[in-house]
Amino acid sequence: HFTAVDQALEAGESSNGAIYNLIAGLKADLSAAIGTGNETEIEAAILRANEVDLPAKQTAVEAVCGKRLSDALEAGDEAVMRAALRIGRTFGCAHLDIFHRVHDEQQRLYKGMMSERLEEQLKAAIATSDFQGLA
Repeated sequence: HFTAVDQALEAGESSNGAIYNLIAGLKADLSAAIGTGNETEIEAAILRANEVDLPAKQTAVEAVCGKRLSDALEAGDEAVMRAALRIGRTFGCAHLDIFHRVHDEQQRLYKGMMSERLEEQLKAAIATSDFQGLA
């Protein structure tokens, strides 16, 4: 499809028809990939639509980010959740419900880890009477 657009431009012809076909092809490609539910196929379709702003592309991006966020939540690992949230923010998926659920759980886990670390440091300082180490 890109070739048809290039050829129309080089020949001085109207490229509207070729551009329409290109957009229709990219939308169909994205929709078909989303329909498979296969993350690899969706990512490949997103890459093929690189630098093209289409609602179907954002839907595909949201499907991939949503899957990654869901997998991160299921894993229950704070670092995995943090990475999935970073990807979600980068690709404009912070509005998704799953993003907020993962964010809340990641924050809960993070605060728990910080509390545990602080408690360990306090116990170690008390055990060794190292109150300078707390400062």
